[in-house]
Amino acid sequence: MDTSLVLSAGSILGALTLFYTWHKDSKQTTKEMTQLHSRIDSLEQRMDKNDDNIDKILVSINEIKVIITRIDTQVQELMKK
Repeated sequence: MDTSLVLSAGSILGALTLFYTWHKDSKQTTKEMTQLHSRIDSLEQRMDKNDDNIDKILVSINEIKVIITRIDTQVQELMKK
């Protein structure tokens, strides 16, 4: 075989190997990005639910504060009598 033919074949094989490796890495990166995107969506949904629950808890706490204030006022009025 001619030396230049061997070098050309080696260069072509090297280029194909490089392209295959790049394509394989690209597919893996795409798969990882899709998984990360799914996890982010899931975390955002959980965060929204937690925010709603926290809002409900705060409303309940405010209602309890109002009730306690009423009770305190009534107790103070009873103690005055």
